[in-house]
Amino acid sequence: MIDCGVVPCLIRFLQIDENAALQVEAVGAIANIASSRRSEHIGYLIDTGVVPILIRLLSSPLDDVRAQVARALGNIGDGDNIEYRDRVLAADALPALLEAAKDCKEPSNLLVIKQIAHAMSCFSGGVPYADLRPALPLLARLLSFHDEEIAEDVCSTLHYISFDLGSLNAIVQEDLNIVSRLMELLLGSTSTKVLVPALKVLANVASGDAKMTQSVIITLPSLLWLLDYPDKGVHVEVCWTLSNITAGTTEQIQAVIDAAIFPKLFELIKSPSDLEVQKEAVVVVANATIGGTTEQIWYLINEGVIPVLCNILQDERIETLGKEILLSLSNILNAGEKRGKLEDVIGMITDCDGKNKIEKLQDSKNYDISTRAEDIVGNFFY
Repeated sequence: MIDCGVVPCLIRFLQIDENAALQVEAVGAIANIASSRRSEHIGYLIDTGVVPILIRLLSSPLDDVRAQVARALGNIGDGDNIEYRDRVLAADALPALLEAAKDCKEPSNLLVIKQIAHAMSCFSGGVPYADLRPALPLLARLLSFHDEEIAEDVCSTLHYISFDLGSLNAIVQEDLNIVSRLMELLLGSTSTKVLVPALKVLANVASGDAKMTQSVIITLPSLLWLLDYPDKGVHVEVCWTLSNITAGTTEQIQAVIDAAIFPKLFELIKSPSDLEVQKEAVVVVANATIGGTTEQIWYLINEGVIPVLCNILQDERIETLGKEILLSLSNILNAGEKRGKLEDVIGMITDCDGKNKIEKLQDSKNYDISTRAEDIVGNFFY
């Protein structure tokens, strides 16, 4: 197509405003050429000067034209050459896309908004966070659209934006309601392509300050439900979000307790399923024992946390899980001592062969594991 000289003809057709049907087909052809994502194709298109022409067409009154233009810009900006993507952005493609989406409604403008959402997700990895913040009101509005492709692209863009502290503050603003809408997505979607990026956004928000973490508390019922979702990637992201919450205040740890999440986490830890899932679930528990009150740790004991942790101490996965498990057991023993029930806790650990397992771990080649095991043995068992 390129070698036979078609592209200059297509560009000429783009500028015939009185023939919208011709414009649609010409833009579609350019979008298809750009869909290769290959540098030589993208570079050629950019060098022809087509990008400013495409951006002008985003103000077309016709949805078909605007949809094809957004698809073309997304394909051009999603190539494997960052320099080309930056040149598209330097032509103010992002503000033009935001302007084109401003008055779009569902379902009448669904095709346009779907392509704009996808174009924004293609650009997001190369745009400074500050440049993307003006898109947050639009992204929040798009989360209420009933289309999983839009939800997937919006969540991917939000995930990128949520790495920035300033953007996190904007995400948790009540007038945007992004967290509430993400919670609705978690309850209403069955697609991992939507659930995983949505959970990644929530995990990033929960990793912020106490106010940011608190904004995620409302999603706890959704997170509990998703622990039964049949996908390990979802389980990992749920546990990562929960571990950021249990790394917060005692009130936030209590909210996780009140949501009855720990018994479900214990099931995941006991299950010989995926190592990454097990590890993330153990980290949730470890964080709760670090920042939790004596009463909160005693709740975990009553729910059976000790045999859950001790039973995997000699598992072949101990090199990955041992540090967090031993940290948890150390904190549990300290809580028992503060409560005047240290002997009871030691007895629980001994009954499930935990004492022998911890003693053996003193010889581990992993320094963190061996030193933690030595500390427990020295402080509590002799």
